[in-house]
Amino acid sequence: MKNGIVIWNVVLTLLAGYLLFAQFNKKEGSSSSKRAATDSLSSNAPFRIAYFEMDSIEAHFDMVRDVKSEIEGKEKEYSNNLSQLDLTYRKKIQEYQAKQSTMTQADYEKAQMDLKQLEDVLKGRKQDLDSRYQEFVTHQNLSLKKEIEKFIAEYNK
Repeated sequence: MKNGIVIWNVVLTLLAGYLLFAQFNKKEGSSSSKRAATDSLSSNAPFRIAYFEMDSIEAHFDMVRDVKSEIEGKEKEYSNNLSQLDLTYRKKIQEYQAKQSTMTQADYEKAQMDLKQLEDVLKGRKQDLDSRYQEFVTHQNLSLKKEIEKFIAEYNK
C-alpha cells in the first residue's frame, strides 16, 4: 500500500512538472490577441465612475418607498393567507379529535385519509402562494432596478 502511494506521488509530480514546462514554453502567438484586448482596456480614455448608496435612494426616491410598501402589504396578505390555511387544518384536526371517542376503525381511517388530502391541498396552496409572492417581489425589484438604471442613463447624458 505504501509503495502504491509513493508511485502515485511520483507520477503526479512528473505530470505537474510537464504541465508547468509546457505552459511556460508556449509560443507568443496565441496570447497576443489577449494582450491587444487588455491594451484597449488600459488606454487613457477618460471615464467616470459613479456610485450610489441604496440607503440614500430609499430615503429620497418615492418609487422605492412605494415599492417597499407594496411588498410589505403583499407580505401581510401572504402571512394572513398562510395563517388562514393553518387555521383550517387545525380546525379539522380538532373536529376529528372531538369525535375520536365515538369513531370506529373505518371512521378513523377515513379521517386520516381526509386529513392527508387536506394537507396535500394546503401544501399545494402554500406553494402557489409562495411562488406568487416571490414572483411579485422579483417583478417589483426588477421594475425598480430598471427605473434606477433609466435615471442613471439620463443623468449620464
